[in-house]
Amino acid sequence: MESVQRASRQNRSARTLLSIGVALTTVLAISPSVSSAAGQVAGGVCPKAGLKATINRVPFACVKNAKTKKLTWTKSAAPVAAKTPAPAAAPAAPAGPAEKLPSMTPVSLRLDWTWLPNHIAFGFGKEKGIYAKYNIDLTIKEGKGSGSSILLAHNGNDDFAFASTSALFVNRSKGLDVQNVLLVQRQSSIATVCYKTANFKKAKDLEGKSILMATGSDAANVWPALLKANNVDATKIDVQMASSSTYFALFQAGKADCYNGQYGNDTLRASLLDPKIGAAVKWADMGVPGLGHGIVANATNVKENPALMKAFVAATIEAWTYTCANTTDGGEWYIKNFPQNNADDFWKGYTRLSLPIECEKMQPIGLDDGQVLGTTSDAYINKVVQFLKENNAITDDIKGAFLYRTNAFIPAKK
Repeated sequence: MESVQRASRQNRSARTLLSIGVALTTVLAISPSVSSAAGQVAGGVCPKAGLKATINRVPFACVKNAKTKKLTWTKSAAPVAAKTPAPAAAPAAPAGPAEKLPSMTPVSLRLDWTWLPNHIAFGFGKEKGIYAKYNIDLTIKEGKGSGSSILLAHNGNDDFAFASTSALFVNRSKGLDVQNVLLVQRQSSIATVCYKTANFKKAKDLEGKSILMATGSDAANVWPALLKANNVDATKIDVQMASSSTYFALFQAGKADCYNGQYGNDTLRASLLDPKIGAAVKWADMGVPGLGHGIVANATNVKENPALMKAFVAATIEAWTYTCANTTDGGEWYIKNFPQNNADDFWKGYTRLSLPIECEKMQPIGLDDGQVLGTTSDAYINKVVQFLKENNAITDDIKGAFLYRTNAFIPAKK
């Protein structure tokens, strides 16, 4: 009898263990989906309180209901998060300069002449990606004198002109709707150079001489002011006007005693080419206050497109700053890209000497209280305008420096 009872107890234990095993096997074999696993198991009968199982990272426990006394599988906690590494944050795209245009924009710049060393910063800056950084797709065009380039900017043929500030003043007084938005070279570039036989030292010495100058040039615009300021009799000078492409060649061929041109570009090559040519005399040293070359735009365009003005001014400041810090590389860029202007060692040497002179012109001199590639004061602008007016270079009664230039787009110095 005892053996029968013992066998009966063993059978009941075996059946209990079997039911537990079947239940656990069922739980552990449930579908891989977390949601479906919860649906099949949650609320299902479980064999023993306290049993635990995890299905696709969802934990369940066998819990006894206090009222019904039933054992059911109950979700015991929130799903266990997969231990996958957090993705690395993507590097932020460079925002670019604050003055950057929203999208790439075609922009044209008209030079004052054909390509010369004083234009290197624009081309070199473009190649280095400086203008593109501001979303400016820059096209650089050759010109035929500051006056001509200013007229093209006034007419809307070009967005900007690189031109003499004195020429800007003269043309503005004639009714052209233009403004300077950045003064690049603070020193006036106008100078006169003569053969040594002319014995030229000062403006009065030009009487009785012949002189060449380019039509539409800065010198041609300010010439009357130079003569009047120095009490020179214009009728005693043989003035010969020629195109920008021929006037220097005519002077080199001895067709005139003197010629007016840019200090640096023109006067340097003259003295290097012929030892019979004397030293250049700057017009600033002959009583003509002035400013050098800068960026000119149509005044209406200045008002209506401030974003373009800010971007181009900022890019040009960066281009000139970079170029003047790397004059050797800038000179070599010009030699490589303009072989027609650098045909032999003489012209290559001329290029290498010219660029530092052009960069030096950015420095303020005399009464100019402005900053390098920065703002210009109303006081000095008005002084130059008044001088030109008193000496017949400006005829209209235009007052106010703001009519000739604006500082609004020049970034604050860092």
